[in-house]
Amino acid sequence: MKATIDITPHCNLRCKHCYNSEKYFKKSIQEMSQEQVMELFYRLAEQGCDEINFLGGEPLVRSEILNFLRLTHALKMRNSLTTNGTLLGENRFETIFREGLVDNLIISLDGQTAEEDDRIRGKGVFQKVMHSLECVREWRKKHHPQMTVSISFCLFENMLDKSGYEKIGRASCRERV
Repeated sequence: MKATIDITPHCNLRCKHCYNSEKYFKKSIQEMSQEQVMELFYRLAEQGCDEINFLGGEPLVRSEILNFLRLTHALKMRNSLTTNGTLLGENRFETIFREGLVDNLIISLDGQTAEEDDRIRGKGVFQKVMHSLECVREWRKKHHPQMTVSISFCLFENMLDKSGYEKIGRASCRERV
């Protein structure tokens, strides 16, 4: 059994397309306390849950995130973490790799260039994510080479070269036939 938890509604970005954006501005939405979250993880483990997917907002803004990852790891759960990637390059998060706390890391990226990504996610975000990806590559190689790292990419219509897209689509269809 797999569980997905929005560990926090808070985020350090305000992406134009975010499905959680209305949460950010509602002060009435409160995240669960550390004790409540830990109790939830114990209950999930008792019920046979073997994987937790941490989402947000941005999970890395939650000060207790390392404690949560350590607990679920100790409970023999696989951990997936979906992050916008802007904070991941901070040295304190090398612990995730050193302790093998995450099995599947998903990093969001919303453009192939700084111009495209920053238009959607904010000025300087692309460079922060690129820095984080360099750290991830180094830390993964050094500490946790079996970790799966994925890029979650939102493709918007204005990014497509329509003539190239049509050629790719037709070639793929012919290959399948």
